[in-house]
Parts: sequence; structure tokens; C-alpha cells
Amino acid sequence: MGFFDFKIMERRSDHDQLNINLSKKKTSGHVTGFTFIDKETKQYIIYLPSFEISAYGETELKASTMLKAEMDSFFEHITSLSFAQLQHEMTKMGWEKGIFNKQFSKGNVDIDSALKNFSIEGEIKRITLQAA
Repeated sequence: MGFFDFKIMERRSDHDQLNINLSKKKTSGHVTGFTFIDKETKQYIIYLPSFEISAYGETELKASTMLKAEMDSFFEHITSLSFAQLQHEMTKMGWEKGIFNKQFSKGNVDIDSALKNFSIEGEIKRITLQAA
């Protein structure tokens, strides 16, 4: 099992939310993402603006596999930090600490600003990654 097991759902959330338990090295919550086809490479792209993480592949499955590896690496790093370092890193990415120390949230993602640097062909799907 990795640091960030998730399932991709086609539902919309008003905000991103994460619970990061440093002592157990576990995460839960949900983040917004977008899927689309890159116009130039014809690759399937999954992009998570809240973390500035993207993954790609010839198929949705290959892109999801790459995303899993990227998220595992990201959360392996995040959960190795002290709480002060974690809070600093999350704040740099635009996340706000919640009432409880392990909670972080981020407001709704604007699709136009999030995807302005991509060359997109066809439909853009908004997805939610639900962490287990």
C-alpha cells in the first residue's frame, strides 16, 4: 500500500480537503483534478492544481498509474516533515490549516487559470480524487 491510495470520481467538490496524520503517516480527504488530452502529444493528462502535480500516459490507466507514483512520492516527502515544516509547505501551495492540526483545506480551483499553460484537445473533465 502506498502513502496516498485514491479513487477517481467524476463529482465536484466545493473545496479540497486533506487530513495528514504525521504520526501514522496516513492521509485522507479529497482534491480536485482535471483530465484531458494534450493536443501536441495526444497523451492522456491528469492534473492536480492544488499540488502542481501532473501525470500522463497513452491511456487513462497509464496516466493513473503514473499519478499514483507521483502522489506516493509527494506524500512520502510530506509525511516525513515536522508539523511546522508541513504547515509551511502546505501554506506555500495555498492550503490553509484547519481547526485541527492535521486538517488542511484549499478553496475552489478556477479551471481557466489552472489550465492556462496546457495545450488541450477536446473535452476537459473535472474529477475528484478521494483518498482512502
